[in-house]
Amino acid sequence: MTFHLRKITQHPAETGIVAFLILFSCFVGWIGWMVLPRLGTALEQGGVDDINKLTLTAAGVFGVYFLVWRTWIADRQRHVAQEQLYMGLLTKAIEQLGATRDETVDDGGVRTAANREVRLGAIYALEKLAADYLALHWQIMEVLCAYVRMNAGDPDPCAPEIQAIYAKRPAERSEVEHATLKMRAAELGPSVDVQAALTVVGRRSEAQKAHEHRSRRLTRPRRLDLSRCHLAGADLARLDFDGAVFTGSCLEGAILFRASLRDTLLDEAHLQGAKLESALLDDVLMFDSHLQGARLAGASLRFAHVGDSHLEGAHLVEADLEGARLHGAHLHGAALHNAVGLNDNDLGRAHGDHRTVIPDGLSRPAHWTAGDEAGKKNSAA
Repeated sequence: MTFHLRKITQHPAETGIVAFLILFSCFVGWIGWMVLPRLGTALEQGGVDDINKLTLTAAGVFGVYFLVWRTWIADRQRHVAQEQLYMGLLTKAIEQLGATRDETVDDGGVRTAANREVRLGAIYALEKLAADYLALHWQIMEVLCAYVRMNAGDPDPCAPEIQAIYAKRPAERSEVEHATLKMRAAELGPSVDVQAALTVVGRRSEAQKAHEHRSRRLTRPRRLDLSRCHLAGADLARLDFDGAVFTGSCLEGAILFRASLRDTLLDEAHLQGAKLESALLDDVLMFDSHLQGARLAGASLRFAHVGDSHLEGAHLVEADLEGARLHGAHLHGAALHNAVGLNDNDLGRAHGDHRTVIPDGLSRPAHWTAGDEAGKKNSAA
C-alpha cells in the first residue's frame, strides 16, 4: 500500500481524524488488554453489575468510532461541496472572460466588441479565487496567461529605423529622433483587460508562490507562459515573474522597474527601450534578444545568459554582471561604468566599439577598435 503524504497534508481535517483513530485504537487496545482478564472473572462469577459496566464500555467505544466516522463523512461532504462551489465560480468567471457587446459604429452599423468591464470583473474574481483556493491556483494562472496571449496579439517589433534610434545614446540622438521615440512611447501599451491580467499574475501572494515552489518539487515544473505575444508598453513594475516564459514576446518600452525576472526565458524577446532599472534578472536566458537602449541601471544580471543579444546603447551603470555570459553580446555604445562582476575575459567575448564605456580597471579588447562597422551592421540587423 502506498502512503500518499501529499494527499493527507492537503486535508488537515482528515489528517486529524486519522491521527485520532490511530491513538484511540492504541488506547482501546491497552484498555482491552487490562479489562479482558476482569471480564473472564466476571463471567465465571456471574457478576451482573460488572458485565453491565463492561457492556456499556464496549458500546461507548464503538460509539466513538461511529461518531468519528460520521465526522469524516461530514468533512468529505463539506469538501466536495466546496470543490463544486469553487469549480462553479471558476467556470462562470472563464465564461465572462469572453464577454462581448454590440456597439454602433459611425456608419450606423453594429459590431461586436469586447465587454471590458465584465472581463475586468472576471479577472479580479479569478484573482480572489486563486488566493482563496490554492488547489486551483495553477489552473487560474494558466487561464490568465492564455487570455493575455490571445488578446495581446502577435508580437509586433519596432521597425529597423526605430531600432536604430534606440541603439544610440540619448546624447547622440537628434531632436527629431527624441520626438520620434516620444511619439512611439505614446502609442505603446496593452488594453486595460490585458494589463489587469498581467498585474494579477505578477502580484501573486506569498502563499501562492510557496504553493508554486512545493508543486515544482512534487510534479513537472510549470511556468507562466507569456511567450510570443505583444506586451509593448506594459507596466510590470515591482511584479514577480520569476521563471516565466517571454520567449519571442515584444516588451518594447515596457516598465519593469524592480521587477523580479529571475530564471526567466527571454530569448528572442524584444525589449528595446525597456525600463529595467534595479530589476532582478539573475539566471535569465536572453539569447539573441534585442535590448537596444534598454535602461538596466542597478539591475542584477548574475549568471545571466545574454549570448548574441543586442545591447547597443543600453544603460548598464552599476549593474551586477557577476558570472554573466556575454559571449557574442553586442555592446556597441553601451554604458557599463561602475558595473560590477566583469573581467577582461568577459569583455573579450563580447563585441563593442570606441563608444562603449567600460568599468574602471578593465582593458578595452583590441578587436573592438575594428568593430565599429560590424557593430553598426549588427545594430540595424
